Amino acid sequence: MIIRDGFVTNSSSTSFIIISKKELTGEYLAKKIGANKKTYNYNEIVELCKKIIEKGNYGFYHYCYEDTNYELVEKLFGKKTAQKYKELCKKGYNVYCGSISSEEDYVETAICLDCFKIEDKDFYLDASENVW
Repeated sequence: MIIRDGFVTNSSSTSFIIISKKELTGEYLAKKIGANKKTYNYNEIVELCKKIIEKGNYGFYHYCYEDTNYELVEKLFGKKTAQKYKELCKKGYNVYCGSISSEEDYVETAICLDCFKIEDKDFYLDASENVW
């Protein structure tokens, strides 16, 4: 038997970066992740999207927003996302960097337990940095 000494957790967190030409709203982000008014729990999803936007001003898990730069984005998400970050920042796109946790409500927990990317003409989301 192995006995673990020190901090042990069964929670998860997912850092994300969202780069959008349009300033985000809860409804717009919900639409971008595939939800619409007919989606089950749509109102809860919109509320979570508003929370994600707010958390997007705090920075990645263990980092503050001011620490965000090409190297950090590359370290957490890889070269492709770092290149997108660099390219779209030069164009003046809005950047949101934050994290969500499995310690919150069930909608946030469900999204937190998944890793995903969304790429559109004027919108890029990378939520693949998942920590257990």
